[in-house]
Amino acid sequence: AGDRVSAPAVPAERWLDALVACTLEIAATALGCSEARVVGTREDVARGGAGAYMPLIADHSLQIALVSTEAGCQRLAKMLLAMSPDDEDLPPGDVADAVGEIVNVVAGGVKARMLDVQPGLRLGLPIFLHGRIERTDHIHAVLADISLDGQAAELLVLQRI
Repeated sequence: AGDRVSAPAVPAERWLDALVACTLEIAATALGCSEARVVGTREDVARGGAGAYMPLIADHSLQIALVSTEAGCQRLAKMLLAMSPDDEDLPPGDVADAVGEIVNVVAGGVKARMLDVQPGLRLGLPIFLHGRIERTDHIHAVLADISLDGQAAELLVLQRI
């Protein structure tokens, strides 16, 4: 049919590999994590309740995301701001901004890693969402469960198929 979308040239799993590598790099540097690791990978949408999503715009657009619980996002924001987990909680808007900034920095790294296979890649605007994304027949979702200094989070790639 005329409205059928061709298959993505770069599989979601390759995007996830780049997303994981960049996130672990940023965790060790900008977030000051002493232990950052992948716990597992799966084909699914995120279970976490909140997180920052960012579109990567190319021939086949996709979304990347960093998702966790509300408390997990609070801790990730504090990591970025070099705060102690015991410091007073940040207001929700500051948490959204900080987690969005983490995703923005990671997305820049993903773009640099993927330019050879996806030239012309552009970064969209990160948004912070609460709730669960529903997967449809037109979306391929892959994710990596990660641990950043013991804080569970999920890295997600959503790709239109």
